[in-house]
Amino acid sequence: MKKIMSFVSALFLMLALSTNAFATVGQATEDTAITTEAKTMLFEKKLFDGANFNPLNVHVETKEGVVLLTGHVKTEAEKGRAAEIVQSVKGVKSVDNQLAITP
Repeated sequence: MKKIMSFVSALFLMLALSTNAFATVGQATEDTAITTEAKTMLFEKKLFDGANFNPLNVHVETKEGVVLLTGHVKTEAEKGRAAEIVQSVKGVKSVDNQLAITP
């Protein structure tokens, strides 16, 4: 009976760990998609809407739906516009805007 209980316990542990691993892979995939879409949107706004910032100076990272913006822009308005653009991406929970202003 103890062997059966040990086996069942081990089975539940393996199941729990594998479920967490799938959730982690799924989240990583979603984060990658968000990052890609955010970068695409920044470039599109620059090309088609004439946004004043250079998207090559804006770095985008995503973890669990939270997007971190780093790099630099020239004005506070550009900093806000970059965050606004990224916030519109599907799946973004929040934006941590750490863009520095360097005129």
